[in-house]
Amino acid sequence: GDSICQTSKTYQTCSQDCSNELSGCGIFKEESCVDDSQFHATPGVEEKRWQTPKPNMNGYQSSFQDYHTLVDYADIIYIDTDRLAADVCLQTKHRQSNSIILTYFFDGIAQKTKYKRYTSAYTGILSAVITGSDRSTLDLPEIDFLWNAKLIFSRSGDYRNGQKGAIA
Repeated sequence: GDSICQTSKTYQTCSQDCSNELSGCGIFKEESCVDDSQFHATPGVEEKRWQTPKPNMNGYQSSFQDYHTLVDYADIIYIDTDRLAADVCLQTKHRQSNSIILTYFFDGIAQKTKYKRYTSAYTGILSAVITGSDRSTLDLPEIDFLWNAKLIFSRSGDYRNGQKGAIA
């Protein structure tokens, strides 16, 4: 390696050179947004989306799944003020999005649309998996809903609005 990390390099082309570690205490500006904006990413960030090593490559771990070609997260949108119903939308991006067909599995049941509505009648922990027609697969972390959380009841006594006995 030449110990120089250029913006055109990727994990595959410079796995020995491109360290993402900072010395001491600092801020890694490579992934920062322009002018500290939350909405406008630094140019070039899109190129780095696919840096995860592929299976059988140096540095690959099974927990990486197929993030080298498929990325996703579950967006839970509660649709009423009581939070007793929610849409789960699987926000997915595939590296070859124009040529790959995605299938979404909610609790093992396949569908072509990326969203599904749930109500408080559903009391399980939701399993979500996305597969591509190229055999790429992502098994997302389990999804739990707010209505499954146990209620926290008031306790009698002088708790001073949560301040008594609190560690600050």
